Amino acid sequence: MSKSILLQGEPGCGKSMMGALTAINKPVHIVDIDRKVGSAAWAQEAIKKQELTYWELKEPIDDSNIKARNYSLVTNAKPNVQPMGWTRLADYVYEMPKSEDAKRAGASATSKRGRARPARRTLGHSATTRGSS
Repeated sequence: MSKSILLQGEPGCGKSMMGALTAINKPVHIVDIDRKVGSAAWAQEAIKKQELTYWELKEPIDDSNIKARNYSLVTNAKPNVQPMGWTRLADYVYEMPKSEDAKRAGASATSKRGRARPARRTLGHSATTRGSS
């Protein structure tokens, strides 16, 4: 049986590494928000063996503007800057059911009506993955 996990911790503490390298079900597909997986030494062998795939968010997510963005949404004010990182991440979540890497990792699902929907398999702040028990 596949299980989902959520790991939380400081940047660089090893959440993605822990989930990717200890997963029972492979391949693991990571949604790499902080753009570190592709260059991480620990990931290279798993990527080469196709036990690990990843999608890298190119646009930065600016956490310092979340409070201001929430305020502008509540007050119907126009935001100063479009949140490109968050927007692109949301786009990918809905594209994931079409991603071959995500499909192989079991990170997408189909609703009862036959429409693709993103699965709820999340690893840390930087990844979506298939079952780590």
